[in-house]
Amino acid sequence: MSTPLSWAPSLRAYALQAILLAIATFAVCLALTALSQDAIATSSVAVLLVPAAITAIFVLEDYSRWRRVRSEHWAVEDGFLIHESLDGRAMLRLEEIVGVRKRFTGAVVLQLENGQRVPLRYL
Repeated sequence: MSTPLSWAPSLRAYALQAILLAIATFAVCLALTALSQDAIATSSVAVLLVPAAITAIFVLEDYSRWRRVRSEHWAVEDGFLIHESLDGRAMLRLEEIVGVRKRFTGAVVLQLENGQRVPLRYL
Protein backbone atom coordinates (compact mmCIF):
# COMPACT_ATOMS: atom_id res chain seq x y z
CA MET A 1 0.00 0.00 0.00
CA SER A 2 1.33 3.46 -0.87
CA THR A 3 1.77 6.31 1.56
CA PRO A 4 -1.19 8.71 1.38
CA LEU A 5 -0.75 12.32 0.33
CA SER A 6 -0.97 14.56 3.36
CA TRP A 7 -0.63 18.21 4.33
CA ALA A 8 -0.48 20.19 7.54
CA PRO A 9 -0.28 23.93 8.22
CA SER A 10 3.27 25.26 7.98
CA LEU A 11 4.73 27.55 10.64
CA ARG A 12 6.92 29.10 7.93
CA ALA A 13 3.88 29.95 5.78
CA TYR A 14 2.08 31.42 8.81
CA ALA A 15 5.10 33.53 9.82
CA LEU A 16 5.63 34.87 6.31
CA GLN A 17 1.97 35.82 5.97
CA ALA A 18 1.88 37.40 9.43
CA ILE A 19 4.99 39.51 8.76
CA LEU A 20 3.75 40.70 5.36
CA LEU A 21 0.30 41.57 6.71
CA ALA A 22 1.79 43.36 9.73
CA ILE A 23 4.02 45.51 7.50
CA ALA A 24 1.14 46.31 5.14
CA THR A 25 -1.24 47.10 8.02
CA PHE A 26 1.27 49.36 9.73
CA ALA A 27 2.08 51.20 6.48
CA VAL A 28 -1.56 51.82 5.59
CA CYS A 29 -2.48 52.90 9.13
CA LEU A 30 0.56 55.16 9.33
CA ALA A 31 -0.32 56.82 6.03
CA LEU A 32 -3.96 57.33 7.04
CA THR A 33 -3.00 58.66 10.47
CA ALA A 34 -0.38 61.01 9.04
CA LEU A 35 -2.85 62.34 6.47
CA SER A 36 -5.62 63.03 8.95
CA GLN A 37 -6.17 66.63 10.02
CA ASP A 38 -5.67 65.76 13.67
CA ALA A 39 -2.20 64.38 12.99
CA ILE A 40 -0.94 67.86 12.18
CA ALA A 41 -1.77 69.01 15.70
CA THR A 42 -0.50 65.92 17.53
CA SER A 43 3.02 64.78 18.22
CA SER A 44 4.86 62.31 16.02
CA VAL A 45 4.78 59.78 18.88
CA ALA A 46 0.96 59.70 18.79
CA VAL A 47 1.04 59.35 15.01
CA LEU A 48 3.15 56.18 15.46
CA LEU A 49 1.21 54.74 18.41
CA VAL A 50 -2.15 54.45 16.64
CA PRO A 51 -0.82 52.38 13.70
CA ALA A 52 1.29 50.29 16.10
CA ALA A 53 -1.77 49.52 18.25
CA ILE A 54 -3.93 48.58 15.26
CA THR A 55 -1.14 46.40 13.85
CA ALA A 56 -0.74 44.66 17.23
CA ILE A 57 -4.45 43.83 17.27
CA PHE A 58 -4.23 42.24 13.81
CA VAL A 59 -1.06 40.31 14.74
CA LEU A 60 -2.76 38.90 17.85
CA GLU A 61 -5.80 37.90 15.79
CA ASP A 62 -3.55 36.14 13.24
CA TYR A 63 -1.78 34.29 16.05
CA SER A 64 -5.12 33.23 17.51
CA ARG A 65 -6.16 31.85 14.09
CA TRP A 66 -2.82 30.03 13.80
CA ARG A 67 -3.35 28.36 17.18
CA ARG A 68 -6.74 27.07 15.98
CA VAL A 69 -5.48 25.61 12.68
CA ARG A 70 -1.94 24.46 13.48
CA SER A 71 -3.10 20.99 14.51
CA GLU A 72 -5.18 20.45 11.35
CA HIS A 73 -4.18 17.65 9.02
CA TRP A 74 -5.36 16.92 5.48
CA ALA A 75 -4.84 13.59 3.73
CA VAL A 76 -5.99 11.87 0.54
CA GLU A 77 -6.85 8.22 1.09
CA ASP A 78 -9.11 5.79 -0.76
CA GLY A 79 -10.84 8.45 -2.87
CA PHE A 80 -11.51 10.79 0.06
CA LEU A 81 -9.97 14.02 1.30
CA ILE A 82 -9.81 13.59 5.06
CA HIS A 83 -9.62 16.58 7.37
CA GLU A 84 -8.62 16.05 11.00
CA SER A 85 -8.74 18.90 13.50
CA LEU A 86 -9.60 19.60 17.12
CA ASP A 87 -13.27 19.52 16.08
CA GLY A 88 -13.01 15.96 14.81
CA ARG A 89 -12.68 14.23 11.48
CA ALA A 90 -14.43 15.04 8.19
CA MET A 91 -14.32 13.16 4.90
CA LEU A 92 -14.96 14.64 1.47
CA ARG A 93 -15.24 12.57 -1.70
CA LEU A 94 -12.65 13.64 -4.28
CA GLU A 95 -15.38 13.62 -6.96
CA GLU A 96 -17.05 16.55 -5.18
CA ILE A 97 -14.05 18.82 -5.82
CA VAL A 98 -14.51 20.76 -9.07
CA GLY A 99 -11.71 23.32 -8.70
CA VAL A 100 -8.59 24.17 -6.74
CA ARG A 101 -7.08 27.64 -6.39
CA LYS A 102 -3.92 28.74 -4.64
CA ARG A 103 -4.14 32.06 -2.84
CA PHE A 104 -1.34 34.57 -2.29
CA THR A 105 -1.63 33.99 1.46
CA GLY A 106 -0.50 30.37 1.16
CA ALA A 107 -3.99 28.96 1.39
CA VAL A 108 -5.44 26.50 -1.08
CA VAL A 109 -9.18 26.82 -1.65
CA LEU A 110 -11.19 23.85 -2.87
CA GLN A 111 -14.34 24.59 -4.88
CA LEU A 112 -17.01 21.92 -4.37
CA GLU A 113 -19.75 21.03 -6.84
CA ASN A 114 -22.40 22.41 -4.44
CA GLY A 115 -20.72 25.86 -4.54
CA GLN A 116 -19.08 25.60 -1.13
CA ARG A 117 -15.44 26.62 -0.74
CA VAL A 118 -13.10 24.86 1.66
CA PRO A 119 -9.84 26.58 2.64
CA LEU A 120 -6.67 24.67 3.50
CA ARG A 121 -4.69 27.34 5.35
CA TYR A 122 -0.95 28.01 5.69
CA LEU A 123 0.27 25.38 3.24
